[in-house]
Amino acid sequence: MTTSDPLYKAVVPVIYMGGTGGHFLSALISRARLAIRNTDYRLSPYGNCHDTYRDLGSCGGVDTPFDQQISRLRDHFLSPNAPGPVYYPPMHLIDHARVMDTFERAIKITYSKSDVSSIAKIFLIKWGVETEQWDLQDPQKMRQNQHYFIGLLMRFLRIWEPNTDYGTRLLNISWQDLISADAQLLIQQISRFTNIDETAFDQEFLQEWRARTQLAITTEWAVDQTAK
Repeated sequence: MTTSDPLYKAVVPVIYMGGTGGHFLSALISRARLAIRNTDYRLSPYGNCHDTYRDLGSCGGVDTPFDQQISRLRDHFLSPNAPGPVYYPPMHLIDHARVMDTFERAIKITYSKSDVSSIAKIFLIKWGVETEQWDLQDPQKMRQNQHYFIGLLMRFLRIWEPNTDYGTRLLNISWQDLISADAQLLIQQISRFTNIDETAFDQEFLQEWRARTQLAITTEWAVDQTAK
């Protein structure tokens, strides 16, 4: 993709691994950009943010080929039904070198080994239980699926470490900062990168998402597996 491509400057993807809050971060920025301050957050009981305000939706999963995701993004971007300018769509893109060739800037949610157990549980609750209707009262199935997702998160761990190779073009936001850092400092960091005034960001939305996501982490259903 060349710098003359309309996607290059107009789209700043939020790239993330499932369970780390990519849809929420997209929605937080989108609401600030569009000056949306209502409390219709459309969060699920456990903080799933797939139905709330954001720039477009997901263009595929971790296993969806890069070119296919970009093609879907382009279709959304050029669609007359797109809800205004598109800036910060959530995307499961794992080839980060290609991301930075395709877009002038990007936002990356990073995570570390110590985060894996919690993120796996969040993914199981938000996607497995709330979307796929898995049974919380089936500990064997939940343990098996948690073990699988821990393995998946560990498999991609190095990809989702912070990357400083791209300077100010890439904003690294850690999972820990997103879920628990001082809200004002987090918003200031995002504001500086997006050039959206920090007063436009809805701190109540952030706190509500954090509280509901913590419910997913603390929900008891099976014995947690430990990432090794």
